[in-house]
Amino acid sequence: PPYFGPDDPVDLPGGNPVTKPSSEIAANFLIRMVRKYPGEVTIFACGPMTNIALAQRLDPQFASLAKEIVYMGASFNPHQVLDNRSAEDFAREYENTPRREFNIRFDPEAASIMARSPWRKVTAIPIDPSTATQLTPELLERMAKVASPALADYIRSREPGFPLWDEIAAGAWLDPGMIEKSERLYVDFNTQFGPAYGDTLSWLEPYAPDLGEQPAEVVKSVDPVRLEALMVKLMANSRK
Repeated sequence: PPYFGPDDPVDLPGGNPVTKPSSEIAANFLIRMVRKYPGEVTIFACGPMTNIALAQRLDPQFASLAKEIVYMGASFNPHQVLDNRSAEDFAREYENTPRREFNIRFDPEAASIMARSPWRKVTAIPIDPSTATQLTPELLERMAKVASPALADYIRSREPGFPLWDEIAAGAWLDPGMIEKSERLYVDFNTQFGPAYGDTLSWLEPYAPDLGEQPAEVVKSVDPVRLEALMVKLMANSRK
């Protein structure tokens, strides 16, 4: 794809933003919200954990004041499930590096701070369930048919073939009933420089090293049919 620098003008296929960025630092915004609504805010994280770690370091009560955190990140032992070229391409990297995932490896120190923070509840959506999902041309068309005209054009411009990484995270949060299998594990991330830097670390409770790691409910598999149905339903809401 074409490369754009951080300050280059870009016209987005779905239309350019009309809102302006806030001048407030993201970590400060997170802290302000959990203090304003203690026990009510779900932190939903689908990228590197840098801002979350900064919020925790700035305010050690930050995590304990949130209702929960749901994050897309980490990798445990994913395997190819679907039988097509795209699924094979995406699963290939995990054959030799099953514990590596982008959101975590981008900032392993931040991920470790996040994982060790005193959350009331942690739900982790790793790569593992995504290998049973795919943004197929059929799913794109189903969503486009029910979406508003402007959104439909954007949906039809999407490239098919990608696993539904962030969609699973949102779906599992909005509809926990789609989770088919999960496991309670103590999770941390490798911050030692070397070939395994950023890799996911996990233990069952009896084997945890007890060095500050916290338990998380790790989603291992979801119902793809139920996930796709939710996605189509939410796209239809764009007409309201």
